[in-house]
Amino acid sequence: MRSTFYGLEIAKTGLFTSQNQLDITGHNIANVDTTGYTRQRLNTAALPPAGGNGFIGTDIKGTSGRGVETIYVEQVRNSFLDYQYRKENTSTAKWQTKEQYFEYAEALFNDELDDMVISTGVSAIFSSFYNSLYELEKSPESRSIRDNVQQNAIKMTQTMNSYYDRLVEQQDTLNESVRITVDEVNDIARQIARLNGQIYGYELSGAKANDLRDQRNTLLDTLSGLINVNSYEDVNGQLVVEIEGKNLVRHTQYQQFVAEQNIPNPIDGGETQLYGVYWADREGNATANEVNITNGALRGYMDVRDGNSKDAVGIPYIVQQLNNLCQKIASDINSVHEKGYTIPNEQGGESKTGISFFDVPTDPTDPAKRDYSQITAKNFRISDDIMKDVFNIAASDMLVSQTGDVNEQKGNAKIAIAMAELITKKNDEGNPDNIDSVYKALMSDISTEMKHIHDTADGQAVMKAHLQQQRKSVSDVSLDEEMTNVVRFGHAYSAASRVISAIDEQLDTLINKMGLVGRA
Repeated sequence: MRSTFYGLEIAKTGLFTSQNQLDITGHNIANVDTTGYTRQRLNTAALPPAGGNGFIGTDIKGTSGRGVETIYVEQVRNSFLDYQYRKENTSTAKWQTKEQYFEYAEALFNDELDDMVISTGVSAIFSSFYNSLYELEKSPESRSIRDNVQQNAIKMTQTMNSYYDRLVEQQDTLNESVRITVDEVNDIARQIARLNGQIYGYELSGAKANDLRDQRNTLLDTLSGLINVNSYEDVNGQLVVEIEGKNLVRHTQYQQFVAEQNIPNPIDGGETQLYGVYWADREGNATANEVNITNGALRGYMDVRDGNSKDAVGIPYIVQQLNNLCQKIASDINSVHEKGYTIPNEQGGESKTGISFFDVPTDPTDPAKRDYSQITAKNFRISDDIMKDVFNIAASDMLVSQTGDVNEQKGNAKIAIAMAELITKKNDEGNPDNIDSVYKALMSDISTEMKHIHDTADGQAVMKAHLQQQRKSVSDVSLDEEMTNVVRFGHAYSAASRVISAIDEQLDTLINKMGLVGRA
């Protein structure tokens, strides 16, 4: 049989539970704009009627349950959506990082990529150089025309020098970004390990450290954007964060990365070695174990910084193609120019042949030889002879008489025309086989790679946004829903208090009014 005050205990549990639910609703509303906050709700269960012990049977057939009990305050969160979101986030971060920094190369060659016909970039410089060489046909002895040839050539070399410098500067920026990101990953790992200890200690009581878990989940989201990670809780409820099967964080223990500047720069003539990322030992020194970075912003930085092939286009690949272009220009122009003859200047002199138009560095292994492979976009320049005197431009294919000689003649411009044709010539099949076509092939590679990066980044962003919206629909605070809960739990609280009042009236009748019949 139920006890006299059994109903009061039932109503009391409802009263306290409704009050707790109102408190949680208020907490949700207060954090509606808190980044990373996950809405909470009270997990409750009905209490069965008391059944006594195993030796004394209690008649509970007509006895109600004992009310409601609080299990714990839980987060409304879907762990599978978290896993999917972080997986897409790490891939999206890689492609968006590549998009951001590869756009610099695109912007550098923007005029070429926008319109290769109406160009103000290198193609336009080629065109000006071409036209100035053809002008020599009209008046090979003209200083002003020769000055124009020289200045257009200088403009060409300086533009290549500028491209090289700006691309190397961008690579330096990416290299520094790798180091900064490594420090950021290390800091997040420390914070997660610290939160793991706080969460584990708090939850020993059986409660849930929901607000601490929100902080940890925000850190895991951020970490997934930096590097490829996988996180899960083991059978003991301890969080493990892995990178390709190797622990970054295990409960309160964490590993660190070290950025060591020891990787050879794939850019020819690159002065700065690049950062490699390695696991650290207990003293914080780099080990021989390189971190397997396959995704995230860190991978994006390294892809653009290191990419040196047609399948992996990065800054080194672009620089190498510019180097190849400069080598082709110098080799092709010099091979023709060295067959021509200079014209004696106003002060006289002799007509000379064998003059190089562009400077060629010496072979490092044999200073007596010249090595075209040593030409880069960094050191590309016209020869000292052409820089010193524009009359050293060997435009003629025949010896030119000295100024003032009775047989004085101005020579011709056949060599100049032959050099000009190197810019636009075609092979026997009618296909472009010239300096300008090599440069435009590089522009095509950049344009194709940029489109691939754009398309992939956009696709990844759509997937990430879709999953983010799904997570928000599950975990974010809805003010409409919470205000409905305020009314709902307020009514439940009022109803529980009314039950207590009704039972109080019953007890008053039982205690103060029963047994008075027949008394005088």
